[in-house]
Amino acid sequence: MYKIYLDGHGAEMTQGILPIETVLEINESLKENDIKLNEYIIDHEFANEYFDWYEIDDHFHCMGAYVDNSSIRVEDESGNEIYVEKCSNLQIANNDWDDEIYPEDSKVGEIGVLTCLEIQKGTFLTGNLNSDSFDPLLLSIDIKGLGDTEFITSISYNGKEIDDLDFYDTITKNFIANLEY
Repeated sequence: MYKIYLDGHGAEMTQGILPIETVLEINESLKENDIKLNEYIIDHEFANEYFDWYEIDDHFHCMGAYVDNSSIRVEDESGNEIYVEKCSNLQIANNDWDDEIYPEDSKVGEIGVLTCLEIQKGTFLTGNLNSDSFDPLLLSIDIKGLGDTEFITSISYNGKEIDDLDFYDTITKNFIANLEY
């Protein structure tokens, strides 16, 4: 048995639609309280109505390590590190990509598009590989992306997804929000 770790930097990213009325209320509160959008979203004392940014995700929602800023490491049953590699060098098994949405693309009238990115660092996935031997050439990753941001969503070995993956032992490093209307 081998233990697999996916370490590095990544994020939770959402993108969703807000009614224009909500967008206007947010903008007014930003001006009145002289705060930035990310402060408004994180610090609910400024918000007239409470909402969770991670629930505004009708277009996109994903958590994972960045492909270009993470690595995979494997330990044997004795805890000895036997393999370390940058994830950008691994084979990609599945690629699920979404295009960003923009307010001007709306067919339902005036809207706002809220995109949030909670940047994280740590161990994003851990799992056990039940195999008698380990061949790094049999490792692959699944990715999901939005715009130019891509996340690792799972790890596979010999064509099968490692099914007992535990998710996320990370800490938040930054929060970025963008509201277009």
